[in-house]
Amino acid sequence: MKADCITCKNSNCFFLKYCSLQWREFLSANKTTSVYQIKQNIFLEDTYVEGIYVVHKGNVLEAYSKKDNQLVHKHTVQKGDFFGYTGYSCSKHLFTAVAQENNTQICFFTKEQVYQTCLNNKEFAYQLMLFFLEALQKNEQQNTLNIKLAHG
Repeated sequence: MKADCITCKNSNCFFLKYCSLQWREFLSANKTTSVYQIKQNIFLEDTYVEGIYVVHKGNVLEAYSKKDNQLVHKHTVQKGDFFGYTGYSCSKHLFTAVAQENNTQICFFTKEQVYQTCLNNKEFAYQLMLFFLEALQKNEQQNTLNIKLAHG
């Protein structure tokens, strides 16, 4: 089952929001679409990052492992959101991603496809940069809060 980017109605999808109709044809022809069942792993912590994932249908939990191998909830990814980007510039995933419901449909774009999308869609590249800057700012704010809490 392959999700079609040309006729897709998922208004939350980052790729569809910021890519031209012509580029949607490229995405549709080249991405991988997979279906996962509840509690099935999409990728595991410390596995190699090969691209970015988008939720086409369903929900996904991103979590990390504690020393006792218990998963700690990081956040839930919903329809249209992309995930798996936290280790994108590194070589390995920092989190595990798990389907939260049956028939969760995930679209996968390789690093090369994301790169080509940036080169051919200026608005996509700009919005992706803003997304990463906002994520970085949130992380810095959380780190600052954690330091303040630790030092009373």
